[in-house]
Amino acid sequence: NKIKEATETYKTMIQKFPNNAETYLNLGYMQEKAGQLENAIKTYDQYEKYFGLDETVVLEKKNMYLRLNKFNDALNEIQKLVDAFPNEMDYLLMEAELYRANRMKDKATEVYKKILAKEPDNPQALLALADIDSKDGNQTQNLDNLKKIFANPKMDVDTKIRILYPYLQYWDVQKAKKQDAFDLAEILTKTHHNEAKAFAIKGDLYYFDSQYDKAL
Repeated sequence: NKIKEATETYKTMIQKFPNNAETYLNLGYMQEKAGQLENAIKTYDQYEKYFGLDETVVLEKKNMYLRLNKFNDALNEIQKLVDAFPNEMDYLLMEAELYRANRMKDKATEVYKKILAKEPDNPQALLALADIDSKDGNQTQNLDNLKKIFANPKMDVDTKIRILYPYLQYWDVQKAKKQDAFDLAEILTKTHHNEAKAFAIKGDLYYFDSQYDKAL
């Protein structure tokens, strides 16, 4: 078995050359490939002990812990990055998504709010909270977050258009939401005034509402 042979070779190399970082990474990779997740994690732990925190290694360990159904250990790996880089929002977003994936909505919400306390216009956090509020039936808060998203030039126009499409699909069913859709489309065209597709979706809304003069 080539993987087994390679694993033994790297173990021997680590004994002879304990300061060679690449050897630890290669051994961990081989152990993971062989399905030896616990051993791979131990190898990566050794790597961290000698060479310090490494984002790639931490995320790999997180993924392996999830495969082993060890949620708390996976969360602890992300927490290492959050603690080491408190102003890096990507790691907080990873933490929040981990909570959401495990149906821990309240914990996820706390993290998203923490992100927004640091970056009030963070589009991913706003979008996630809007989605949570929508599923909870909190339409007022959902709309407030959507308006912030649509006014945020950092969030791409295509994502915003995807948010608007359901309004078209259920136009005759959700009549109470028509004004919400028009408000969002208005914000969309102001934020992305050079994007033809923004005006196109706005025109579609007016067309569906039989306001043909405004649809043109």
